[in-house]
Amino acid sequence: MVKMLVLFSQPEDPEAFDDIYFNEHVPKIMKIPGLQKAEFTRLSSSPLLALQGGDFTPPYYLQVDLIFKDAENFQQAMLSPEGQEAVAHVLQFATPIINVMIGETFTLTKDKYSPGNHLRILK
Repeated sequence: MVKMLVLFSQPEDPEAFDDIYFNEHVPKIMKIPGLQKAEFTRLSSSPLLALQGGDFTPPYYLQVDLIFKDAENFQQAMLSPEGQEAVAHVLQFATPIINVMIGETFTLTKDKYSPGNHLRILK
């Protein structure tokens, strides 16, 4: 499985960002061919920083995970007209606050875990 992980830093106007993102951009995302799932996480706190005496406000506002079957499907999706439209749209309103990473996802469940077996999964 391939995941596009998108992190948005704190926007200047969260309400305006949400309006554009969820009412305009999400419909474009959901049209991307090959997209299996989209997950949205509103980041609300950073307790580890607070424990260390730091600012409790997280550096990121929203995490979006776009899930694709594999690298080939991901590439086809991003090269599709719908993928290109979604990319162009997000760059119009979120360029200063967007961070994008692509990675292959591995799942390790507690019932299948034993010390060292996670190393075999990541090779």
